[in-house]
Amino acid sequence: MTVVWRKNNLPTGDLQLLSQGHSSGVLRLTQAGYTVNGSSIDQTEYFRNFVFSQLAWRSIDGKEMASAQFNLRIEGQELGIFNLEISHKPSWESGQNNYTTGLHWGTATKHIQRNDLVGKSLTLSKISGDHFIIDIT
Repeated sequence: MTVVWRKNNLPTGDLQLLSQGHSSGVLRLTQAGYTVNGSSIDQTEYFRNFVFSQLAWRSIDGKEMASAQFNLRIEGQELGIFNLEISHKPSWESGQNNYTTGLHWGTATKHIQRNDLVGKSLTLSKISGDHFIIDIT
């Protein structure tokens, strides 16, 4: 198992807890201060070409989509394995360093919509080519 990304201080948006507007259902995969060998990651390529490179990507509606299995663990409690979608679209960057890859919470949404998780850390680890762990602590 290899840690491939960490995001500290989770905001309400990532946890789909927006009080106004519409929740996206997506965890935006951004730099979030994460480094590899002391260097910041390039969020426009890192997730698609490194973290999720071994997935079977397909083109749908102008973006690439793939799915993988994610073990979800929150505060040490194993909540099960979820088959979640990942989307990637380079044009989302729009010359503004926006995110280009997102993890769709799907059926895991009901588990992460918790106010007590705001400000916690999320760690994404890779077990194998299409199997990952999401750990929120």
